[in-house]
Amino acid sequence: MGLLVNAMKNETEIREEIEALRSLTTLERKDRYRELFGEQSRSNHKQFLFRHIAWRIQANAWGGLSVRARQRALEIAALKEIVSSGEASAERLRTAVARAKS
Repeated sequence: MGLLVNAMKNETEIREEIEALRSLTTLERKDRYRELFGEQSRSNHKQFLFRHIAWRIQANAWGGLSVRARQRALEIAALKEIVSSGEASAERLRTAVARAKS
């Protein structure tokens, strides 16, 4: 039972930290982004900053994406780049997926 209480406390603390982001100004959110990501955000969009900071807080607490999820994201990004360039031949798509897997 003690383990469950500690898990709930951590979740509650994380929720409170994320909720506290809502009251921050854009400049304060950019500072928090820099603390968490180690680099300056190029965005001044409050919602963008909120979502990315909240995601990082959760990832730091509970772990980020699995290796498989990261791999799939790279595959999707490679395919999107080819499709948006207008050069979506079957061979180019296969090459992009193979490159993303390596």
